Amino acid sequence: MKKFGRIAICGAISTYNRTGPLPPGPNPETIIRQELHTQGFAVYRWQGDVRQKALKDLLKWVSEGKIQDKEYIIEGFENMPAAFMGMLKGDNLGKTIVKV
Repeated sequence: MKKFGRIAICGAISTYNRTGPLPPGPNPETIIRQELHTQGFAVYRWQGDVRQKALKDLLKWVSEGKIQDKEYIIEGFENMPAAFMGMLKGDNLGKTIVKV
């Protein structure tokens, strides 16, 4: 993270059904040294004109390659339950896709 970087947090699906400790997070020393700011948000706050502007900006950034997505692809319908459980545990990076 860059100094004064921001981390957006929305939801915590990987922790809902945990049976052990929370997954490790950022090193507290790094958070202090980099003076990071974490702020939660709820999606319903961003509606109307704000949403329309955001969609326009996001589409532009994606088409310019400034935003790139990651996909975690698993082959086979029979692997769907494992893919879903892995998604809940945080095993994936990006969007989970099961190809059948």
